[in-house]
Amino acid sequence: MEELLKQLARLPEYNALTQAIAAGKQVISVYGMSPVHKAHFAAALQADTGRPLVIVSRDEGQARRFAADFSHFSGHEAALLPSREYVFHQIDNASRDYEHQRLGALDAFSRAKHPVLVAPCEALMMRTLPLEALQKATMTLALDEDVPLEQLENTLVDAGYVRALTVDGSGQFSVRGGIVDVFPAGAQAPVRAEFFGDTVDSLGEFDPQSQRRLRNIKQVRILPARETLPRLAKGGAAGLADALQKLADRPGTGLELRKNLEQDAQRLLDESLFPACDRYMPLIYPKHCTALDYLPDDCLILLDDSPALREA
Repeated sequence: MEELLKQLARLPEYNALTQAIAAGKQVISVYGMSPVHKAHFAAALQADTGRPLVIVSRDEGQARRFAADFSHFSGHEAALLPSREYVFHQIDNASRDYEHQRLGALDAFSRAKHPVLVAPCEALMMRTLPLEALQKATMTLALDEDVPLEQLENTLVDAGYVRALTVDGSGQFSVRGGIVDVFPAGAQAPVRAEFFGDTVDSLGEFDPQSQRRLRNIKQVRILPARETLPRLAKGGAAGLADALQKLADRPGTGLELRKNLEQDAQRLLDESLFPACDRYMPLIYPKHCTALDYLPDDCLILLDDSPALREA
């Protein structure tokens, strides 16, 4: 595939494009390319410039096709940022899969693990947690590390993980004696940590169906399981509960709204987390943040089919 990228250097149009980028031109329009040729150009640009690349598509289907074509030409995986549905109702079994994919993509791109981010325009504009909040809520569990079990449990709960008897889905964890199973958000397999006292004595990925260990690992990066985390509010979950109670006590607050606010405040005090926490994202993260705030200053932004993007 490297040879395919080199072939573009023979095209005067491609050379004109790279020269314009090197000269600092802000907006460059390119016409007449099929979708696969767009991915070809994008892969070559990223390889030649070495700069982070963001590709904005009309919708998720188009974004997935572009990401697949880009990976084919470049030989590198692109981080795909999907859209998701906010959870505003108390739905205990609400799926978090897209949320986990979003967190994984934002984390990978912000750490340059994947220097390319592909996203539909809606996904880029959706409100999310700030980068510093994502970093604060992420933990690394390492072999031979000392971690009190109670502290680990509290950290996982604060990061949005749900306790289960057995781990079979992303965002769950279980504790049995000195064994902690956790399925990191967006990971391909769950991880089992066996403790000797407070020390991580063994660490490895396992098959949730057979419970057999797949491979040993030295450390695992555990991302938060939700974009909305009450513990990151000012004063933590208790501080957010206090803010909700103050809203409930405001003159003019309707009876139904007051009831909902008071119930949610009590849920925060009892559990620190509940399904519909997305309701209070602006209170938890006062600064309006989207995926656009994760983009480094030197990144290139490619708008795939700008007329379609305007419509979207």
